[in-house]
Amino acid sequence: MLGSKKSMNTNISIKVVFLLLLNASLHELSLGHITTVRVYNNLGYGISLTLHCKSKDDDLGIQVLDNEDSFEWRFHPNWLGTTLFFCSMESNDKNGAFDIYKDERDGERCRECVWKVTQDGVRGYNKEGGVEQIWFRWVPKPPGSDSYYIIP
Repeated sequence: MLGSKKSMNTNISIKVVFLLLLNASLHELSLGHITTVRVYNNLGYGISLTLHCKSKDDDLGIQVLDNEDSFEWRFHPNWLGTTLFFCSMESNDKNGAFDIYKDERDGERCRECVWKVTQDGVRGYNKEGGVEQIWFRWVPKPPGSDSYYIIP
């Protein structure tokens, strides 16, 4: 009788663990993983960065970042693999727009996508403290202009 109760408790424990794992797997399948995008202003002391990021469905608003400040957001990439966020940015003589999260480029590359806006361009990392993987550089605007824009 005692062995039978112990066996029943073990079976119940196994079933509970199985149901918890199944629930977690279904949650991951239905919503997908959470991705974080973080943008840092690394332009230098006293130089602010105006950033406006959005997707087809979400406008994240205009953000003004002082040097070393950051702006971040989290989302579930869609299951079709077409999630896209783009940002326009402006600071002194620099301005431009680029795809800050593009599922076909970033879906496998990063779940924590870190971008650092610097004097020579916008640098992408796969995580905080990670290795630089992408670099969009600032290039001079056409002749006669003193400003720069981003080339993706």
